[in-house]
Amino acid sequence: MNKIQKIACLIGMMVLLNANALAYASLSAEIIIYSVLILAFIYFILIPYVGMRLSCWIYGIVKFIFKRKIDKWNRNLIILDIPMFFCAFYLFNEYYIKPQIRERAKSVSYITLSQPQTISGITMPAGTKIETDFDYYRKQPEPEKFRYASFPQAIMWNNLPITRLNKNLPKMEVRSEKYVAIGNWICDNSYDITFKLLPIYDGKRLNNENFEQLFYLNECFLERGQTVFLPSLGINFTLSNRSLKRTEDKFRDVEQGFWFVHANRYDIIKATIKMDFDGFDLVVDSKKTVHNFLIELNDSPEKHCGLPKNTLLGWRKSQPKTILVVTYPTQNVPQTCWDRKLQKVSVDEMRDALPQQDGWSLNMAKHHFESQSTQP
Repeated sequence: MNKIQKIACLIGMMVLLNANALAYASLSAEIIIYSVLILAFIYFILIPYVGMRLSCWIYGIVKFIFKRKIDKWNRNLIILDIPMFFCAFYLFNEYYIKPQIRERAKSVSYITLSQPQTISGITMPAGTKIETDFDYYRKQPEPEKFRYASFPQAIMWNNLPITRLNKNLPKMEVRSEKYVAIGNWICDNSYDITFKLLPIYDGKRLNNENFEQLFYLNECFLERGQTVFLPSLGINFTLSNRSLKRTEDKFRDVEQGFWFVHANRYDIIKATIKMDFDGFDLVVDSKKTVHNFLIELNDSPEKHCGLPKNTLLGWRKSQPKTILVVTYPTQNVPQTCWDRKLQKVSVDEMRDALPQQDGWSLNMAKHHFESQSTQP
């Protein structure tokens, strides 16, 4: 038996050394060689060795109980037993136990409903395909923990006929069977519509009975050809950026509050060659009425009454004849331009006048103009 043990150890060392030498040949060869050698190591060396050593341990324990002397060779092999047993357990766990657990968890993470069921306040018909979060320790289906659901026919959710739903709280993305109207804006139903959880429920346990009432429509992708009219500048242009997104308003009624649409630079250039702006956000309502916007000028002073690059222009529907201007402290601002009165203001005054606008542009402008004013 002792000779067999020595031979098994030598074979194991030779196999591992040969594997390391051949593994550098190529990536594909490395994968094949290691797979074959691991299997050979497990079935022809490790398992027989572990089995043999376990029988030796049992034999040694019996001898110890009956106060018999244990031979020196078995005592010395105890040092080798510990890493070999650990290696055997690791391989057994990695290639046998874990794959079984993974397959079991996968089988209960994908569910097809055999009968109608109400989950999270949503009545899902038979045939609904549900995907839940992957959990190694899940032993049985938990459809209430779904993250994705696809329906065999459209169901009504928040007054929309939806065919699929992706839950990623605080967001809920749905695909509508029909076009969705937000007032005069038309959303393209080939893209997902995003709902968001009302802030008062964020982080709280959700009530399944009125689940859909906890969300408000936050964003959609507009149908092609949507147009916007800027009465302050007399420009009517088509939006190439088709995202319609809520401002800080959290109304469930889409007719209430304000929305953002984004105008690209080339949208303006196509509409008029008299102006050159960077892209900017417009605050609009559901009727497509523009309530305010914030524009950053490009380097075309001949088109902008001499105003330099990085100058910010702000306009409000409440004061349609006036355009607010943020620029360098030493910059002279003409009294009128584009048939509108120009009023020079500070960054903070512009922020107060246009509270819905992104603070990032105003913060960058404040940093830029203040740093320029402090230079000698």
